[in-house]
Amino acid sequence: MTGPLLDVRHLSVEVAGRRVLHDVSIAVDVGGSLGIVGETGSGKSMTCRAALGLLGRIGGAVVAGTATFAGRELTALSRDGWRAIRGRQIGFVPQTSMSSLDPVMRIGRQIEETVRVLDPGADARARSLELLEAVELPRADRIVRRHPHELSGGMRQRVMIALALAGRPRLLIADEVTTALDVTVQRTILELLGNLRRQLDMALVLVTHDLAVVESSCETMAVLYAGATVEAGPAGTLCTAPSHPYTRALIAAQPLLTDGGPLASIPGAPPEAGTPHDGCAFAPRCSHADGLCLGGTLALEPVSAGHVVACRRVREVVR
Repeated sequence: MTGPLLDVRHLSVEVAGRRVLHDVSIAVDVGGSLGIVGETGSGKSMTCRAALGLLGRIGGAVVAGTATFAGRELTALSRDGWRAIRGRQIGFVPQTSMSSLDPVMRIGRQIEETVRVLDPGADARARSLELLEAVELPRADRIVRRHPHELSGGMRQRVMIALALAGRPRLLIADEVTTALDVTVQRTILELLGNLRRQLDMALVLVTHDLAVVESSCETMAVLYAGATVEAGPAGTLCTAPSHPYTRALIAAQPLLTDGGPLASIPGAPPEAGTPHDGCAFAPRCSHADGLCLGGTLALEPVSAGHVVACRRVREVVR
């Protein structure tokens, strides 16, 4: 196919009557990798829920924009339509492995039940062992007999990845999968996801707070703020030559081991989700903001090939 595998354009979402996403645009190609970054409350996980058809569980709904997967519009899918997509075409690894796994059920049984639903033609027992070996868990024959509490955090996260791969998806969405892990385990999980993406020719969407993770693990990057995409493009470009003041501030706030000075921070706080605003939502925290930034509607504008930014002061910021 030509064009992006997942293509979300100008997506708006309301939850309990409040607009929590109002202009999100992201895309990932077949076999490609996209990193989504932003502060807590920027809309990263809500975007994932929308792409997975899980908004109904929290009383949410798409109210504007489009989201297509392999050319198929997702926002209009019925329940049966989602059954054919979720798990089978799009796999999902949630943030917390401990609360996502059944604490009283053995690991093997949980994977086998998932395989029977998503890949009914497979031998559930053999496929379970195959999946655990694919995520590089040693002695898979022993792991299947254990309960979640008997595994370390890194091992449980590998089990969650195995479950997400049970339906042989074309796209894997991983939402903050390394947040609760130590740095050594984080690195091995990220390396595993990269290896699986290449081996299975699978696209990857990685949601994270860590820009360094995106720079090392993803080809493209989207920066979200207050429920909207403010900058998107090649990860290397955004991490080394960002154009939006918010992206620049996120990069400046990263702690450097070689720097003994005080940590940089972004003044103020993000607006509460669902708070209406005109113009640039980042303006109250931006040192470049002036009257030009207030009022009206912002749109993503091209800066260079494949690189777009929503900022009326972009020329002054870059200069």
